[in-house]
Amino acid sequence: MSKRFFAGAALTALLALSGLIPSSALAQSGVYNWTGFYAGLHAGGAWGETKGSDTFDFPTEITQQRLHGAFGGAQVGYNYQFGRAVWGAELSGSYGQINGSGDCMTTRGFSPSASATIN
Repeated sequence: MSKRFFAGAALTALLALSGLIPSSALAQSGVYNWTGFYAGLHAGGAWGETKGSDTFDFPTEITQQRLHGAFGGAQVGYNYQFGRAVWGAELSGSYGQINGSGDCMTTRGFSPSASATIN
């Protein structure tokens, strides 16, 4: 009995999804108009750390790089819609401060060494 019930329910769902069973029509929403002013803010951040080793044959130390920081900004604009086309102008600005530092080519018992700081 339960197999017939589930088979009937599955068939009804399939017919309803395929549109063979009539359903009430949904009202269509109005046409959207993009004309007008807008303003917004944006923000984000960055952070990371990585470790690795040089691929030279002589013994090397592990290299390490780190970075962190944040950025943000604002935008303001105006759009005008003509039919299916939208024209607009926008003024935006952003600022970020992401700093990083790292070591590379540090070796044991060998003189070359380099490090870098990124601002």
